Amino acid sequence: MQNSIKRVKIYGAEWCPYCVSAKKLFTNLEIDFDYIDVDQHQNEKDQIQKQYNWDTVPMIFIDGKFEGGFSDVSAKLRSGKINFDI
Repeated sequence: MQNSIKRVKIYGAEWCPYCVSAKKLFTNLEIDFDYIDVDQHQNEKDQIQKQYNWDTVPMIFIDGKFEGGFSDVSAKLRSGKINFDI
């Protein structure tokens, strides 16, 4: 089943190469996203890590659903599990 992306939110850090790659991915696809720097929003980061048992960044949400990190989202895009109606 394919999903149309409406909203993307990336929790990441400027020092993280996978976070930079995630931002580049969505920018290159011309998909708007919200970027939250976890170094400036530690409480949000801690809450997400606890809720989803996820210790690394980026943490990528699509339409409010946690989809994983950069590698997870890239694989879902390649396989067609996530797509964009542009």
